[in-house]
Amino acid sequence: MRAWYILNSGGFYLVALGSKN
Repeated sequence: MRAWYILNSGGFYLVALGSKN
């Protein structure tokens, strides 16, 4: 289930970007 892994990674990245902004 790589899709799930990608989703988790993408979500974390988005959260980090949002926190920085």
